[in-house]
Amino acid sequence: MVNALYARAVADRSINLTLFSALTLEKPKPKSLLERRFIGPMIDRLFGGYPDLAYADALHRGAFPPNIKVIEFFFLAGQWLHQPFAQQYYISANYTRAASYLLSRGLNVVPQLVAKRVVDGAPRYSLSCNTDTTLDVLRARAQGRASFRLIGQVNSELPFMPGAGDLPADEFAAVLDSPETDFPLFAPPSEPISDTKYAIGLHAAGLVRDGGTLQIGIGQVGDALAQGLVVRHRDNVQLHGIMQQQLARIQMMPVSFTNEIFGDEDGKRRARVDARFVNNAMMATLLGAAISDGLENGQVVSGVGGQYNFVAQAFALEGARSVLALEATRQSGKQAQSNIRWSYGHETIPRHLRDVFVTEYGVADVRGKSDADVIAAMLQVSDSRFQSELMRQAKDAGKLPRSHEILAAHRENYPERIGAALRPARDAGLPPSFPFGSDFTDVEQQLIPALQLLQQAQHTPLQLAGLLWQGMRHPPDAADRECLARLGLDKPTHFAERAYRALVTAALQRSPKG
Repeated sequence: MVNALYARAVADRSINLTLFSALTLEKPKPKSLLERRFIGPMIDRLFGGYPDLAYADALHRGAFPPNIKVIEFFFLAGQWLHQPFAQQYYISANYTRAASYLLSRGLNVVPQLVAKRVVDGAPRYSLSCNTDTTLDVLRARAQGRASFRLIGQVNSELPFMPGAGDLPADEFAAVLDSPETDFPLFAPPSEPISDTKYAIGLHAAGLVRDGGTLQIGIGQVGDALAQGLVVRHRDNVQLHGIMQQQLARIQMMPVSFTNEIFGDEDGKRRARVDARFVNNAMMATLLGAAISDGLENGQVVSGVGGQYNFVAQAFALEGARSVLALEATRQSGKQAQSNIRWSYGHETIPRHLRDVFVTEYGVADVRGKSDADVIAAMLQVSDSRFQSELMRQAKDAGKLPRSHEILAAHRENYPERIGAALRPARDAGLPPSFPFGSDFTDVEQQLIPALQLLQQAQHTPLQLAGLLWQGMRHPPDAADRECLARLGLDKPTHFAERAYRALVTAALQRSPKG
């Protein structure tokens, strides 16, 4: 539907089209030879039937006709950095306010993928897992505060979910229901969980109380946290799957319900017992501010989404806590940089809402603490390569006593310690790389750590040369030859392929098996 609307507006410049979106989903675009060899077949396998959004290419080029705009309030992380058109038409918004911004601009069409079910001879349509803003704007329409057309497009892969998103046909102005327009859903494969992300997730899992309420984000940290809770639980239910009579207990709700405590506030307070709101940050300051959505030069990386609302809930609900998870460092070219900074020119969550921070090195509980105590706690979960400089900056600013020293137990915060600490659990199979299954084949799962090793090595010429030499001297075994065949490197025909074959062979030999 979106492609049809876009094509119509491109062809007819008298039509003014403004598209509002929270995410522009695109298939991966591999660049290097190895990326093309590895990702190319997976694109066909996992995304082959997913239709490309026609406006995305124009958005990358900034080449829209003057009668078309695309406005987004959330980006796929890093997707639109340094893309002027996307950056200029971004709206910074809490997810709870998105519906009101749509309404204030004169929303007139809501296209929605739906699931279909026939009940007593009449069709019903479920908003499925996408009730987020649609239910809120439908409520506004029912109250006479909006006038728009809801257009449904049936997708056979969407689950039919009961609850407020189960709608009769007369809610829709039109429904597109045809096998010719059906397509597989956009479903990128889960990434393997690294030692760093597992350490963060397991630390965060230790903060979740039995019988409590949990909100977690999508991604490796959320998966690691969930796996930590699975391992911790000692009396697992022996039934698997969803029993039909239990399905009604699972209902998709709009963000106005999930992300806020307003509206049936008493009921929400009773239900959200010992809540833990776990979300990701990119960086944090020693004083407890969090940077989650953008850079200090104004470039938007992703968006605020629901993070601010969940942090606010943690302070509004009795016994609740906000947990912001981040890696202590990031790689920038050849050098590691600390994600815990003395200061930064952009904030998503201000320091007066500081609560709990988790890195791979531990937990910093900073709610209600003095600035000096907050700084001391944040230093303890920082990478030890940067602790001295961070501590100096805090002391020079007069925010930490000159006599302060970091406890010895927290002065060994190095990446190698994380791998060593997790190795016994890894050997026992407790934190698998893919705890909830994978769309990658067994061979692809073997290749991933090797390709990650090569990606890291490309910033260090000596390491890359060592891998090349090792791969040339030590031939691959049978399992490695299968991996090479997957990349089309089993029978190299030119110098570049022979070099890549040697590099991949060495990387496979240095990577964990199984």
